[in-house]
Amino acid sequence: MHGHCGVESQRSGPLVLTLKLMQLSLKKITTGLGAIVFVGALVIGATGAFFSDTETSTGNTFSAGAIDLQIDNTSYVTDALGNLVFSSSTSWGLANLTNQLFFNFTDVKPGDIGEDTISIHAGSNNAYACMAAKLTATPENTVVDPEIDAGDSASSTVGELQNFLNFSFWNDDGDNVLETGETIITPLTGPASTIFDGTWRPIADTSTGSSSVIIGNSTRFIGKAWCFGTLTPAPLPNTASTSPLVRGTGFTCNGAGNNNIAQTDGINVDVSFQAVQARNNGQFLCSSLPPLGGATSTPTTTPTTLTVNKVLVTIGDQTPPATTTFAFKIDGGATTTFEGDGSNLIGVLPGSHTITELVTDPDYTASFSGGCSLSTSTPRTSNPILVATSTNATCTITNTFNPL
Repeated sequence: MHGHCGVESQRSGPLVLTLKLMQLSLKKITTGLGAIVFVGALVIGATGAFFSDTETSTGNTFSAGAIDLQIDNTSYVTDALGNLVFSSSTSWGLANLTNQLFFNFTDVKPGDIGEDTISIHAGSNNAYACMAAKLTATPENTVVDPEIDAGDSASSTVGELQNFLNFSFWNDDGDNVLETGETIITPLTGPASTIFDGTWRPIADTSTGSSSVIIGNSTRFIGKAWCFGTLTPAPLPNTASTSPLVRGTGFTCNGAGNNNIAQTDGINVDVSFQAVQARNNGQFLCSSLPPLGGATSTPTTTPTTLTVNKVLVTIGDQTPPATTTFAFKIDGGATTTFEGDGSNLIGVLPGSHTITELVTDPDYTASFSGGCSLSTSTPRTSNPILVATSTNATCTITNTFNPL
């Protein structure tokens, strides 16, 4: 009532009073509102009695996986009696490679054979795996008389054993025996002088087809055979799991021939394995890795050569047969047909070699000349021809028409 009249009045006295009353009333109202706000806060705080639920995830982490490559090896070697025996010095259980040796043989002889099966474990994750071997030294050691007689030089510093030790690696099933159906790794088959060049070879990469990775927590087996001489695969039936001491290695080793040039020589080899994750790495080739020990090549013996010539002597105006109808063998090995021009250049190892002409036309007799002579004990075969290191020797076989 006073507020309304005060607003409408034009007299100055009552107007002042009315304004004071209005201020008083506003203070009271303000205080009342403050109390209301406070009470309201209490009411809100009391709503925790409603149903509720809480789910909490604690300890969230990321942890990197691992490619933990470990190797074990089971090894066999020819002993002093010529028997294959277990080699404890080159065998070990699952481990990281530190001072273990795949080769540690100091008295090898022609005809000796050895075998290892390497077990490769890449850890809990799928992984590609590669192997490289690098020939780091080929010591001549002491040059003895038989080496010099075989064509070696007394001042030589590069040994020839690297040319006589032949190797073959294959995908094994873990029993140390080459069996039917197991695949030989071609780039790792041949003499030490050529295959141990530091190139990374695939055990499992995108070039190896269905075996392109080693599955996590599994094992991949690689067999390795070596021979001082000619190493020939002779796979055994895959019907047993007994060791090579019982059934043999699945290879034959022939040490025949004049190997004297390799006496006292040695080789040193570094062997390395590498595993690379397969997940998120769909295309990986071991050949993409830089060579083991750098790209420098290890000095090797310069190949020696043997030239075998064919000369045909006929009667009168007789037309001689083509030289390609005649053939020969070196050291009883593979048959070689003469070239059309009657001259064949053959790469051989330093040492002594024999040449045997195969009888293709009995109306032509054979004589040997030009650095070789006809054996008196073996028909159409030369006496041993000595071919020195880094040189060429020549043998000419002359066939004269002499009908029976």
